Amino acid sequence: MNIRQLTTQDAKVIHSLETACFTLPWSLEAFISELGSNASAVYFGVFDDGGALIGYAGMWRVADEAHITTLATRPDCRRQGVARALLDVLENRALETGASYSFLEVRVGNIAARSLYSGRGYQPLGVRRGYYADNGEDALIMKKDFGMEAADE
Repeated sequence: MNIRQLTTQDAKVIHSLETACFTLPWSLEAFISELGSNASAVYFGVFDDGGALIGYAGMWRVADEAHITTLATRPDCRRQGVARALLDVLENRALETGASYSFLEVRVGNIAARSLYSGRGYQPLGVRRGYYADNGEDALIMKKDFGMEAADE
């Protein structure tokens, strides 16, 4: 897998994949802002051998926390380790920059994503009722404590 940090030049291709993956896609302007002017944000992409974006993920680093804001894999490339590789990159960056915790929200009905996160050490923390505007679905808040990883190094 070819993984690199994303820039504003990648905004259109990210937005295209976002639209293919989510019922409530972020706008192109949101990605341009995240990639260009949000100093707390970092995004990484996975590219196939032909240079096509097959997955991306982003996070914000604030205080001692990392907040995973988005993670998507092209539907035909799922269950091939793309999301796992992106989580590795985000968590490594979080640890390198001094994060103690990582947080994320996931649809309660997204069993595949919840399984991935649980398998990576994320624990349920709470629920945001009616979080998703498209259908009012709840979001499960999950947290991973990096204290164990930092202690292992």
